[in-house]
Amino acid sequence: MKTIKYETQKGFTVLELMIVLVIVGILASIVIPTYQNSVIKAQREDGMAALVAASSEQERFRAEWASYTDIMGQQNGACPGNIDCGLNLGTVVGGVVETEGGFYEISVDVSPIPGNPDAAGACGPGATPCTSFRFTATPIGRQVDDPCGFLTIDNQGNRGSEANDRQLCW
Repeated sequence: MKTIKYETQKGFTVLELMIVLVIVGILASIVIPTYQNSVIKAQREDGMAALVAASSEQERFRAEWASYTDIMGQQNGACPGNIDCGLNLGTVVGGVVETEGGFYEISVDVSPIPGNPDAAGACGPGATPCTSFRFTATPIGRQVDDPCGFLTIDNQGNRGSEANDRQLCW
């Protein structure tokens, strides 16, 4: 009696490979956007931490000079008596300070009118006291895709964002 020997095939069929590719594609379409959103949210923490630190520095300045200031870095002779003063927020370039992580630029508005940092008027140490401020963190680089946009904090502790969604953005 003769035995018939069957050769077994080795490898995968095209159909099996296509099924695997479809599964990988579906998983990637779910995982990648979730990962990107998590990265943006984590980078948003850089802006929030910088705003809280800037607000604290502004309150420290006001305790010493009885006024808020828009002097973002230490400036020679900027305060009465030719004293060096300003907020110790880091290196100022073009009137803004870049956050530690490099995802936001911090700027400040001050006003002599309580609760209204948008109001015009000269104020500062040795002049009419600045009684309100608002720091703004503007996203830069990869962070510009953040749906929250810019973040803000003012002298009353109000926190906001361009998206106007405090729950999502803070």
